Amino acid sequence: MWDVLLLVTMIGVSTGLGLPVASLLPERFAWRALVAPALGMAILAVLVPATYRLGVSVRVSLVVAIVLSLVSLGFHARRIRTQLRAMPRRTIAWIAGTVLAVAIVLVAPRYAGGDQFAQFQGNAWDQFAYLESGVTYAHRSHRAVINTTEKQIAKNPIFGIAQGQLFERPSVHLLYATFTSVAPGHAYRLHYSFLVFFVLEMFLVGAFVARSLLRDAHVAFPLAIAAAFPLGFWGQYILDINAWSHVAVAPLLLLLFGLLVHVAAGEHGLRTTAVLAVTVAGSLFFYPEGFLVYAGASFPIAGAFVLYRIVRRRASIRELLPFTSVAAIATSLLYMPVFHFMLRQISFAQKAKVPWWRFFQAFFAGRDGSWDNGFAQQSDFGAGIFGLYFATPAAGASLALVQRLTIVVVIAGLLAGVVLLIVRAAREDRVRYAAWTLGTLLSLVPAIFLLRGGNYWPAGKALSYVTPLLTMLLCFPVAVRELRFARIIPGAFIAFQLASGVARIPAAASEYGIHYGAPYPAVNPPGAKREMRWDLTALEPYLSPKTKVLLHPSHMWLEHGLMIFMYSRGIPFARPGWVNTYFGDGVNLEAPPPSWEPDIELTADGRTFLLHYPHGDHPDVRLQ
Repeated sequence: MWDVLLLVTMIGVSTGLGLPVASLLPERFAWRALVAPALGMAILAVLVPATYRLGVSVRVSLVVAIVLSLVSLGFHARRIRTQLRAMPRRTIAWIAGTVLAVAIVLVAPRYAGGDQFAQFQGNAWDQFAYLESGVTYAHRSHRAVINTTEKQIAKNPIFGIAQGQLFERPSVHLLYATFTSVAPGHAYRLHYSFLVFFVLEMFLVGAFVARSLLRDAHVAFPLAIAAAFPLGFWGQYILDINAWSHVAVAPLLLLLFGLLVHVAAGEHGLRTTAVLAVTVAGSLFFYPEGFLVYAGASFPIAGAFVLYRIVRRRASIRELLPFTSVAAIATSLLYMPVFHFMLRQISFAQKAKVPWWRFFQAFFAGRDGSWDNGFAQQSDFGAGIFGLYFATPAAGASLALVQRLTIVVVIAGLLAGVVLLIVRAAREDRVRYAAWTLGTLLSLVPAIFLLRGGNYWPAGKALSYVTPLLTMLLCFPVAVRELRFARIIPGAFIAFQLASGVARIPAAASEYGIHYGAPYPAVNPPGAKREMRWDLTALEPYLSPKTKVLLHPSHMWLEHGLMIFMYSRGIPFARPGWVNTYFGDGVNLEAPPPSWEPDIELTADGRTFLLHYPHGDHPDVRLQ
């Protein structure tokens, strides 16, 4: 119920705020209303951190955003009705039905696996850092967070995480705080649905981008192509490594790239430039690292095509106007930590070599987890790049060689389809397809550079940034009639990706909430789910803002989960002993004793919660 409320609020507010910007796109861009949610979130990604820094609470920001979105929706209502009447009913049915189907497939794992699945997946460190920051910003002002003392952190360790995140890229944390204001007491468990919104947004932007290139194709093709990434391997991967900022920025980066592909083909004008500027600003605030990869590839490629036409005197210098949109990076002046963090991340990626890839990129070894050299390892590595990890043979598979040969054939067929796409497509479309292909190849350069330098973690991350472009490029041939039989393999590839999304639903219902086995990064650390209970709703009837709780030390992650639960619900708590400022890797601080007598002493023993009433006014409660 609360998850649905959150999603409806996010969709309504972001659509209302983004519609005026989406409407700036020329009418020849079909389905332009689909990008309104992404553009609305881009606006909020810039304004919410800036206003929060000025002292505006996230609750006030949400109220203002709701009012503005309602005004916008009312203003555009007549135009939307007119446009819908002009569209074939069958097209409207296809779009609405597919959006609903994708939304259900994305949300269903959360209900199938419950909190045991949804609490975190492959990256508890990032998950709790984002979550703790979000619930803190919902209750404390910017000044209070910045001025947090060590004594305050010792009393409540989540304050330290929130303080540090303000100096990085806090947009997604602040948006979580903003939208969970609709149900603040449930903020501890709404994060999966919050991220699902951005994945659904990825589908909407993908549908717009695909339709803008495949103008004569049946409506089903751009919708299927758009769903391949968010439901397929790579879409699941970025969600499962709990990379909130990465997930949030993906739709904007795809929109930025897609629009610049049209710029390469001759699209220009002040209105398109304005949309690009909003996209640039939102991308920078959400995830500056990913923005650099996309901007460093898409702007030069589009610029090369435009300059070629200008030199050949087949274009006006006015075609350079969209490139001025990059000036939107000046919005970082509204919140300078975003710019400074980007510089630190560039330095980190070039110098630091961390072993995290051994877990997060272990899927390149295939489902059997073998790094042996030879054909098996090379085919598994290729499968990882092309989003075919789920097709690799498991350890001991009897038809492993057949599976790997099939993977190689599929990859070869996909690449051949791209070549034929550029060669045989209609002449007016070739520039767009060529620009997309060249932009994708150029955006892979950072990953290749880092890989050659042995810096595998950022290399894998850089590759994951580009996978939406690669996935859609491999799918485009399915919709081009001139390719005939070359459409078969891309069609099968799309079907496999969509099936992978459906398979996630029953997988999420596994006993411990670990939906996939290693080496896929489904959960880290594994014991944190096998040995612990993450459905904290059973505690809700016993704990309230009127009960003072003494939390006895237990497992680090479960402690943090319980602290988030109590803080988001306004329950006074204390955690005695030593606390760490960053999940065991920070500074140890000794927590001061509480100034009150506890009403309940809470002990977490594996999958059991014990509530002890020290005053003897209630028998102990054991929740299993």
